Amino acid sequence: MKPQETKFTFVYNEIKQRILEGQILPGNSLLSSRMYCEQFHVSRYTINHVFEALREEGLIEIQPRLAPIVVSGKDTPDSLNTVFEILKQKQTILQVYQTFTLILPPLFVFALQGCDVEIMPHYKQAMKVLPLNLPIVASCAIIGLITACPISPIRAFVIDAVSKINFTAPFTMVGAYAGLAIGDQLSAFVKQGWKILIVGLLVMTGTFLGSCIWDSLMLSLTGVI
Repeated sequence: MKPQETKFTFVYNEIKQRILEGQILPGNSLLSSRMYCEQFHVSRYTINHVFEALREEGLIEIQPRLAPIVVSGKDTPDSLNTVFEILKQKQTILQVYQTFTLILPPLFVFALQGCDVEIMPHYKQAMKVLPLNLPIVASCAIIGLITACPISPIRAFVIDAVSKINFTAPFTMVGAYAGLAIGDQLSAFVKQGWKILIVGLLVMTGTFLGSCIWDSLMLSLTGVI
């Protein structure tokens, strides 16, 4: 309980928040006043006062000798009705997202098969601006280092903006695309024999160590560590 917050205010806000967040759905009963008394260590008078305040706000319905019931309908604000209806469809929404995870990766791979980056709008204009005709990744890395270096006037803004980006989010999708893209080349992989495993292990180890060394160097130069 926050300082200077009365017991009534604390209990009222707690129960109201549970109702608004959908922890107690419309049509379900609240706990009995005795159970709330034990849970919040307050008197029954305080709990009854809280129930009355929630009833006046249109969140619950009080019936004699029964636990209050969370209500929805014309007595509940429209925004609350919307939230309640969405929460009722939670399982359906989750099923939709699960369906997307199954069908979107192959659809994206199919779409990318006919995508030629060189004919994309403004590709040639962008390549003219990039120095030394470097790959996109290298150009982005150089621009990032320049704008985030200690002498850059926009260093603070760039670091703050980039720190809010979750760069690991696309990894799962990219991995799925890569797996689908090489799915028809497994026979060529098998023909390489056991030596390909050693080469792969060395490449992954070298990439990891090289990335660690490079990241540490860049973070030191930019003053982050």
